[in-house]
Amino acid sequence: MSRCQPREDAAQAGRGGRRPALLAAAAAVAVSGFAPGGLRAAELGPGPCIWTSEVSPEALIRFQPQTQPGLRRGELFFRRRRVSGFEVGTSLGYGTSWWGLTPQSEGRGDRVVWFRGPEPLRSLPSPGPAADRLLITGLGSALWYRGDQRLRREPTLIQAAEGFWRMSPTCPEEG
Repeated sequence: MSRCQPREDAAQAGRGGRRPALLAAAAAVAVSGFAPGGLRAAELGPGPCIWTSEVSPEALIRFQPQTQPGLRRGELFFRRRRVSGFEVGTSLGYGTSWWGLTPQSEGRGDRVVWFRGPEPLRSLPSPGPAADRLLITGLGSALWYRGDQRLRREPTLIQAAEGFWRMSPTCPEEG
């Protein structure tokens, strides 16, 4: 049987075993970045790429599986509520990383600055470990000035947007 064919053995796929529990855990991670019992996404094994704010772990960006080279789409969440669509990409050629809120009418975008520890990484590939954190420049002001005035009453979200973000181990390597 190839990987693309659906499994027909209902007893193995659904009833009993670990599959229902894993599906429930994956759904919890998709919304919050944490699994039931406080487990981090990394402890569940392969899953979605999630960026979590260092300032407030209640702010996270969950990415869908990548379908186009150089472009990832996802959603920005705060306190388990969707704030906006989000996309990040890499310009062809030099390799500058950019981000944007989606749809584009919701706000502007800017640059993503990758870091390895306290040092920013160059746009061209460098030897050594990949990035372990990032800044999303201009995200706080984009949220502040966008059409939804309720976001201005969420100073923790604005502070989180302007701070460092960490990538889950399930994210592709950057930098």
